[in-house]
Amino acid sequence: PPALVPIWEDYYQTDIKPVIFDPANASKLQQVMAVTKAPVDPGDPVASTEHSVKDALWYQIVGTNDATAKLGGQPFDNQRVWYRGSVNDWQLNLMVQRIAADPAALAQINAHLQTSGVLTSPLVTMHTTLDQQVPYAHEVFYRLKTLFAGSGLKHINIPIQRYGHCEFTTAEALTALGVMLALAGDHPMNEAAIQKLLPNPKDQALLTQMLDQYSDPANQPDVNTIGAQTP
Repeated sequence: PPALVPIWEDYYQTDIKPVIFDPANASKLQQVMAVTKAPVDPGDPVASTEHSVKDALWYQIVGTNDATAKLGGQPFDNQRVWYRGSVNDWQLNLMVQRIAADPAALAQINAHLQTSGVLTSPLVTMHTTLDQQVPYAHEVFYRLKTLFAGSGLKHINIPIQRYGHCEFTTAEALTALGVMLALAGDHPMNEAAIQKLLPNPKDQALLTQMLDQYSDPANQPDVNTIGAQTP
């Protein structure tokens, strides 16, 4: 409801969070995480679970009305989705609410918001493999698009095995810049500038290693985003 949007943060803390994370609901929460495949940081499962749940609800509460207004309709459709991961998937799929997308919203998406995979310039993407906002699978699908479109050598993805949305270190961000310069045939990164930005020798070594690994598209397997190897 629109009235909930401006007070969402407070409402989540006072009304939603205590219920979801009540120890009595631990089994239900575990099933929700399994069915939705929401990512969890193995190093901090409690905090990351709460983070993933909160972000998912934020997009549902705050983002849905905005998307519906801009697309001219509701775009979500689960009529043919079979949910897995609960203690009783048959019951879940029998009872879950089924929603049909509005044709106008789908038409708007297909007309203006779909990617082609056809690249006219080099593209470097970087994605955390445990992204709780934009699933890493999107990266895999886009990589396949570029391959089928004949643009595979113009696209390099750098997978980062970490929880969080765009949680990149300075060394990783500089790697993406350096790889882009290499793909564009531009001047290499200035070593003095690198040392100033990355005073830690370990970060400098990581940058060098990643640049060697990702600067040549021919060195990457065709489905490099599926393997999701961390440098």
